[in-house]
Formats: sequence, structure tokens, C-alpha cells
Amino acid sequence: MTVQQLLTAVDGLQGEILRQGGTPMSLANMQALVSKIQLDDSRQVDRLVLLGWYEKLGDLNFEEARDAVLMHRKESPDYLQAAHVRANVKLIRKDRARSARVDAAKSRGAIEPRRITLDKAKFEADTLASIRSHRIARGVDPDTGKAVD
Repeated sequence: MTVQQLLTAVDGLQGEILRQGGTPMSLANMQALVSKIQLDDSRQVDRLVLLGWYEKLGDLNFEEARDAVLMHRKESPDYLQAAHVRANVKLIRKDRARSARVDAAKSRGAIEPRRITLDKAKFEADTLASIRSHRIARGVDPDTGKAVD
């Protein structure tokens, strides 16, 4: 495959990604990503291989894809495939979304900051008071936790 054929193929893939509402990764970023992968397992990479990876991962954000590759290398001895990268990107996005929700809840005061105390008696009293208030809010007996007839 010539460089021109590769660029034409990438243009077609980028157009498809844009039509689907995505933001395509640049070919240079894909080459950097595949080079990072190649460093760890010495796989042979040519233009066709690069195009294959672009076809499978070109719609991903470069930073997320790079983090996903690193995650795989830290956690798995398996030979890295594009599906591993996609799965790890999903996990990364899920974790970031959760962190954003927690940060938003903290900023509006819905989650109180952790208070560390070494007072066991106070901790137990606070725990029992919390259990009691939750039971009352649920409409059950605050002492037994059983439904009130």
C-alpha cells in the first residue's frame, strides 16, 4: 500500500467517523499509539497494520486510548488487541464520569467531607443515630428495623 492509498483510506475512515458524530483521532496520534503498543510486544507494524488499528480505534480520544493501553499493560499479560483498548476506554470513561458526579455532589453539599475520628464511642453513637434516622425515614420501627403495622 502506498502512502497515498493509506491517506485516502484514512480520509474515508475519518469521514465515516464524522458522519457518525465522532471526533476522529489523527493518523499521527494513531501511529504514536501503535508505536507505544509495539514497544511492549515487538509486533510488526506496517501501513496496513496501522490502517487496521485506525479502522478499529480511530474514533477514540487519543489520551483515553493511550491510558487504556497502559491500563492493559499493567493489568494483563494478554496480547493486546483493539477490543482490549475499547473495553478499557469504557472503564476509564465510566470512572471519570463517576468522579465527576461525586465532585459535583460534594460541591453542592450533597456529600459531606469525610470526618476522621478516633473516638469509638462517638462513632458507634453516630452510626446508631444514622441507622435510626434512616429507619424512621423508611417508616419502619427505629429500634428493630421491622415494618410497623
